[in-house]
Amino acid sequence: MACDGCGSDWLSTKGKDCVACPWCCKLKRCQERKRGRWDRPKGEPFRPSVFKKKRRRTKRQSNHCHHCGQRLKPNQIKYCHRSCFYAARKAGTQKWDRTKQTEGCYHRGGRWNNAISKKYVKRVASLDRWLSKASSLWARMWRLHQLQRCCQVCGTACNEGASRFCSYECTKTWRGIRTCKCGKEVQNASAFSRPACVDCKRVSRRMHRRMYGSYKRRCRTYGGYFNPDVKPLEVFKRDKWICHVCGVKCHKVFRYDDPLSATIDHTPQPLSKGGDHDWHNVRCCCFRCNTLKGAKWDGQLRIAFS
Repeated sequence: MACDGCGSDWLSTKGKDCVACPWCCKLKRCQERKRGRWDRPKGEPFRPSVFKKKRRRTKRQSNHCHHCGQRLKPNQIKYCHRSCFYAARKAGTQKWDRTKQTEGCYHRGGRWNNAISKKYVKRVASLDRWLSKASSLWARMWRLHQLQRCCQVCGTACNEGASRFCSYECTKTWRGIRTCKCGKEVQNASAFSRPACVDCKRVSRRMHRRMYGSYKRRCRTYGGYFNPDVKPLEVFKRDKWICHVCGVKCHKVFRYDDPLSATIDHTPQPLSKGGDHDWHNVRCCCFRCNTLKGAKWDGQLRIAFS
């Protein structure tokens, strides 16, 4: 036997047994006809092949509808109409069993289309997911509506993402009690920046006076030129509040314990080496880099100190 399908004595071009011969395979028949090895007529029927599997049809238990008793058509298996199927479902005589969907489901397309398709099931599942998401979203929106904050100044509803105030004007107007970093309560504090008690302000003023108030005296001591028009705020605005050593953005509020507070650095010639307090010798520098640099004599810029 050469062909595995029909058992004919057909051999391949190489003289070996073939899986399917022109009697069984349409593609094989076309190939052999082009090669000239098949001269039979085109309308010749194919032999039955063992490769083709027979479809198993659902056996009909009765020729009459299980609900109304009407005679079934050839393409109907258990019920004559979908209304009978749904009525049987409601009555409890027909159960929804996914393993036997072809047994009792009704479909007008015929006996091979009577099962609910995967597309329909996926559509129902996606609709269910959408409804669950919509319900959860509605609950979340209602929860946000209940937790919507009101402005502490004017009492109107705040915008989405706002914490306590509805506008910038209300934020500037607010005054209240806040806690300093040392733990003391500060009365009549604004909503901007960190509040500071009397003791912390005294220490900050002392450090600020030591950083900025001695430029004229140091220039007189070391022989440098002092320009009274050079103000720290003007220098910071000129350098856009960026440290010339490490390149970070400095804070606009000076605190002695904040490493990113903006300070004046006399570069390239320090005041202790005879440098001038003028526009060509002042740079914006953060408190950390200015402390680490000290009075080093270096004209290079943007060198971060470790």
